[in-house]
Amino acid sequence: FTTNSTLSEGVSLQLTVASDPSTLPTQSNTNQSILLEHFNLQSRYSPPARPHVCGFCGKRFSTISNMKRHSKICVCQPNASEEDLKPYACDVCGLRFNDESNRRSHYRRKHSKRRF
Repeated sequence: FTTNSTLSEGVSLQLTVASDPSTLPTQSNTNQSILLEHFNLQSRYSPPARPHVCGFCGKRFSTISNMKRHSKICVCQPNASEEDLKPYACDVCGLRFNDESNRRSHYRRKHSKRRF
């Protein structure tokens, strides 16, 4: 946009367009084609859908497995103890982790005789 007035016109047009570019008001062909190009570019880069929602905090996820992993450690759980939020404990030092892979990595780094 070249001036503030065309910028504000573009913003108001974008707000009225919603998701259907055919609802653009009639303008000169060049302005309409520029707006259509802009609209198509914006819709191409829209964020992915996140239909899965954590029941504790409302955070949204694109896959159910990510949501389930988050729900295990969500700090918004009512009456959650450290054992609930971090169920995986190191057998050697007792340090607790929210994920089994984090516990294994800790063990390899801190307690394994064979250092990588």
